Amino acid sequence: MRRSTLYLVILLSFFFVSCKSQDKPQHIYYGLADALKETNPDHVLRISFINSKLDSIPEEIKEFTNLIELDFSYNNLKSIPAWLNQFKKLKSLYLRVNLIDTLSPPFFEISQLEDLDLRDNKLNYIPQGFQKLKRLKSLNLGSNNLNALPNDFSKLDSLSILLIDINNFKSVPNAIFNLKSLENLHLYHNNISEISDSISKLAKLKQLTIGNNNLTNAQILHLKKILPNCLVAE
Repeated sequence: MRRSTLYLVILLSFFFVSCKSQDKPQHIYYGLADALKETNPDHVLRISFINSKLDSIPEEIKEFTNLIELDFSYNNLKSIPAWLNQFKKLKSLYLRVNLIDTLSPPFFEISQLEDLDLRDNKLNYIPQGFQKLKRLKSLNLGSNNLNALPNDFSKLDSLSILLIDINNFKSVPNAIFNLKSLENLHLYHNNISEISDSISKLAKLKQLTIGNNNLTNAQILHLKKILPNCLVAE
């Protein structure tokens, strides 16, 4: 009996140590100076530059080749440097509340991106290229000046969350109806006056926000009818 009890204690101890190790949060470095203190650049995986008054992305971060997350939110960035695509492991890129008005072709070479936040910038046009971001799961384009999306947008087969709220869309871009993994779609505060029945092709859609548009009550009721498994929020 004692032997079995001891065996159980050993198993439980191993389990809790293993869980603790797996749940240990990965360190976030705050600013360039903090990251440069790390003696081994390969250990720097996440850097936050939130509200750092940056006008450009510092080239010194090039030495951190294992980066998986960069946060440049709340700065004064006007563009994204072409060399950022050197980070082949980068999964999360946060650029909300900046002054970015264009996305250049090299940007779409950051092929491992899963989470991209470009909310509250100055974008009025999205070029072709998104089809290269095949791993993208979450995309925030809200609060820009957009009224269209490129056709290759439909190739984002992994995309499950899309925000294009607070823009200038008059209708839902057709490319969206081919996003087979889409679960959350945020369209509120645009100028949308009609939504095609093609939206019913989004078999996995769970939440649709459509408030502050130009849709009639009848149109909203129709949406709820053709999307029976989706929460349609006004």
